[in-house]
Amino acid sequence: MKFTKILAAAALTAAVSSTAALAQEKGSASKAAAYLTKGEMTEAQAEINKAVTYEKFKLSSKGKSPVIAKDKTLDIKGDIYTKLAQDKEASTEEVTVAIDSVLSAYNEIKSNKEVTGKETPVYKAIWVDQPDQIDPITMQPKLSKISNFYNFFINEGALAWQEEEFKNAKEEFDLALRVKTDTTAAQNALYATINILNDTDDDAEIKALQDEVVKYAKVLFSLGMNDAVYYKQLLYYASQGVSDIEGSIDELGYEVREAENTIERSSKTVESSKERYEYYATGGGRRTSNSSTRAKQAKAEMEEAQAEVAAAQTKLDEANKKIDALKLEANKFYQESLDICIEGLKYNADDADLSRSMIIYYLKLDKMDEAIASAKANIAKDPKDAAAVLLLAQLYDQATDMSEEADHKQKYTDLAIGEYKKALELDSENTTALYSLARLYYNQSVAYNAQLQELPTKGTGQYIDAAKAKELETAKKESADKAVPYAKKAAEVGNDEPKYLQLLLKIYYQTGDQENMKKIDEKLSSME
Repeated sequence: MKFTKILAAAALTAAVSSTAALAQEKGSASKAAAYLTKGEMTEAQAEINKAVTYEKFKLSSKGKSPVIAKDKTLDIKGDIYTKLAQDKEASTEEVTVAIDSVLSAYNEIKSNKEVTGKETPVYKAIWVDQPDQIDPITMQPKLSKISNFYNFFINEGALAWQEEEFKNAKEEFDLALRVKTDTTAAQNALYATINILNDTDDDAEIKALQDEVVKYAKVLFSLGMNDAVYYKQLLYYASQGVSDIEGSIDELGYEVREAENTIERSSKTVESSKERYEYYATGGGRRTSNSSTRAKQAKAEMEEAQAEVAAAQTKLDEANKKIDALKLEANKFYQESLDICIEGLKYNADDADLSRSMIIYYLKLDKMDEAIASAKANIAKDPKDAAAVLLLAQLYDQATDMSEEADHKQKYTDLAIGEYKKALELDSENTTALYSLARLYYNQSVAYNAQLQELPTKGTGQYIDAAKAKELETAKKESADKAVPYAKKAAEVGNDEPKYLQLLLKIYYQTGDQENMKKIDEKLSSME
């Protein structure tokens, strides 16, 4: 449909100034119908509006209620505005006004039926489909006028879709939705919008179109169309909304780490410069040659480092403040996405994608207990779902990193290892499970080694508690040895991806396997 020509607005919005004027403007429905037949639309509009107004005036002046025009008059009004709405030269705004006029007339006819309790022939023709009867003109099952009116815009949208004119298709489906809230129009409008999105680069337009997708999905939900695919569409666009925020948080994270490194490095410089300054200014070094110059130099270095620390601390505080604000904003999206998942799972309880997404958003909202409980529930539904088992393992793995107490860290490490092994029983070449198991065992080995290094020693270098040292040394080697086969297979299945080889190199270092360390090192060097 082309929306270019502007119809005469005065004819669409004819007004009267007083009751007396209304009484004088006696319109004729029959005359309006004649104008319609001849295609004289301006005259048809003016005449039918006068006819409807006059009929209502007569009822009102006599104190009768309800004040509703005759069915036949309203039917003709509907026909006139139907033709206007279907005019290919009308603008979208004019079509919208015409649709509303049609619906106004038809709804008044429905009100008449509710008052009288009778279905007149006019009411049936407008509101009741009669599939058991054949329309003599179309030779198709006889549809009501409202259905035919709706179908006109659906068909126009379909024609535009065939020509890949998705903006026009969307406009037509939107007009169909204005006529009748229906799943066909809502679905088609949604998919037309997605097609428009795929060809759009403007950020503001993208956001507006994404909001439209959400609107259509909600219409479908209200109509009982609760398919998982619509909830996933909502999730997708919600994730688009938060992606920029997450990107900003990541960028600020680099600033935080840079500032922290500067503070750590410059703080050490402050301490060492301060010691040198005190040594040359007030300590034993003040008697040495050039002590005054050296003291000034040390003081200048100290003050410069202090300024660096202060500047870095300011930068760190500002970055953390921005991160906190962005996280609050991101959490709104995460909560919205979580709500979408929960609602979608009410109608699609076995949908694995929605379940996994729900767990991820629980995690993003720092709701680890809820995430773990949901992951366990998913596994209970299907114990052979490798992806569900892997997700639970990853949750335990993350809980390991979040745990500060040694007992909790060990508990979640053991749970993660157990679930990763179960995942491998279901999918023996899952690189995520292989790599994660190797990493966990390697981390255990490193932790045992750290404990070993902290044990007090005698002057000869021997450990005071030799039994404890031997226990830790054994545990260190056992954990490293356990890591080897998983790391080797991860590298094998992962086509020697560098991250797998780098982990394997570290593990061989822990086991003291110099020969294999050399092989892996050479392989990594050849990739540079």
